[in-house]
Amino acid sequence: MHEREPIGPRPSPRGLPADGAAGDGRALRAPGLNEAADGGEPKTSVSERPAGTSLAFRTLSQIFTEHQGYVSDKWEHYLAIYDSAFARFIARGQPVRLLEIGVQNGGSLQIWSEYLPRGSSVVGVDIDPACAGFPTEPNIAIRIGDASDAEALNRMLGDARFDIVIDDGSHRSEHVIATFKACFGRLDPGGLYVVEDVHCSYWASHGGGFRLPCTSMEWFKGLADALNADHFEGDQSANLSDIEFKGLREFGREIACVAFFDSVVLIEKLESEKRAPYRRIVTGREAPVLDPGDWIPSFPAPQLRAMLLPPSTAASFAPALLNALASAKEEVGGLKAALAERDGRIAKLEGFSVAAEARLAEEARLRGETERQANEIKARLAEAERRRREAEQEEVVARERIEERATAAEEQIAAMEGELAELHSHLAEAEKERDHLRGESDAILASTFWRATGPARRLAAAMPCSITRQARRGAKLFYWLLTPHRTGERLAYLRSRKEQAAAGSAPETKMLPAEELNAKFPLLAQFFDAEWYAEHYPDIAASGTAPFEHFILYGAREGRSPGPGFDAAWYLERYPDVAEAGENPLL
Repeated sequence: MHEREPIGPRPSPRGLPADGAAGDGRALRAPGLNEAADGGEPKTSVSERPAGTSLAFRTLSQIFTEHQGYVSDKWEHYLAIYDSAFARFIARGQPVRLLEIGVQNGGSLQIWSEYLPRGSSVVGVDIDPACAGFPTEPNIAIRIGDASDAEALNRMLGDARFDIVIDDGSHRSEHVIATFKACFGRLDPGGLYVVEDVHCSYWASHGGGFRLPCTSMEWFKGLADALNADHFEGDQSANLSDIEFKGLREFGREIACVAFFDSVVLIEKLESEKRAPYRRIVTGREAPVLDPGDWIPSFPAPQLRAMLLPPSTAASFAPALLNALASAKEEVGGLKAALAERDGRIAKLEGFSVAAEARLAEEARLRGETERQANEIKARLAEAERRRREAEQEEVVARERIEERATAAEEQIAAMEGELAELHSHLAEAEKERDHLRGESDAILASTFWRATGPARRLAAAMPCSITRQARRGAKLFYWLLTPHRTGERLAYLRSRKEQAAAGSAPETKMLPAEELNAKFPLLAQFFDAEWYAEHYPDIAASGTAPFEHFILYGAREGRSPGPGFDAAWYLERYPDVAEAGENPLL
């Protein structure tokens, strides 16, 4: 337990010095207590002077004001309260065992030692080790430790028990309550437990406040309920936990009374444990206003079983009680019949209830089955909805792909149409060129020169290629000399071709891919040799035309061979109809 905390200089409402020194006689009189008319010493509320004491007996007020030892600090009205409360211990003249929580300077221990009967023992407990350092009287012992800790108390006090316990410790509510729980059990039957300075439970500095449930004042108010625990009805204790209610009943079996004074609470312990509720006693023989036969039967059954009736009272009221008993039996019989009838109705209602419960169970089953089917339908609908959304998404994706492919196809068609238009343009140019060459060829074939040189050409065909090529060139030159009227046209054509080749703008002839040509014209693929063609006809390089293109457009009509495996001049001479038609022998 924490040591007693100083509460500051205490006010002296009637002039009592704050250090407890004696003042005038009236300064020690507790407010509200009887006083002698002549201003003498205050009288207690229990007895003016303990019985059996001599005229030398001194009150606690006298001892306190005349004290010359260690300093002690009390409120003035405490002294009269203690005189009244401890009077029976003083009058008995037997040694008293007193335990005080909170030593401070040790003055109160000395005062109790002087006040109590000879042979008494006083034990002080404080948490401050400094309290163990000063000398005391032989019957005074000081222990250092926490009085709110039961284990610490066992170490300090062993199995010691006391007639009086005074809590003058820290005055904090949580310490006060814990100390009471730890120390009340050490009180002998008939003992007193006193708590000083309970007004601190109203102070915020000590963890208190007005009517706060956690304060010591409110907790001790609750002990009044413990005194009356035998009279609780129904569920009046339902707002308490099982542990709280059990503790309340345990205190109720041990506590005789709880008394409240200004700043002091006094709890008296029963001489013996109350194991059963107190009994009611009815006495007397006459009842001119209320007949006991009318109101005694209304008592609760436990009270009736334990009621005490003196013989004379029992004899006087026996007839009335017997009549009341008979009436009660008749009433009980009627109640039993009503109860049986009620039980029959209850049984019938229970049968209806069972049938109703069966119907409800069947309805619940059907409702559960319906809900299950509904959930399955919802699940299928959700799955169908999911698939529909997926199908819509796939349709959107497919539509986008189709549109992309359509757009690509349109672009490809447009490109192919452009290429086709370009091919038509090139075809027109080629046909124009073909017509020009065919005109020249027809003129040559119809000329006297071509007929006159027939033997020479046949002779040249039998000669080597180099001699044949030279002879062919010479014949072409000779032909041009014989046809001077076309020389200007030939020179214009050659000049335009030369200019186009020099400017790099020679008309391009759109050729099919080599793979398509090979598949379409297998003979051309078999006999045409580009390297051989370029080597045997060097003039091709000057024209800027590729060997393959040159052979297709010009070389075949000029009688040029595509390669060493095919002699075009021999073939055209052998088949003059091909030559006359202006066709390519390999196409």
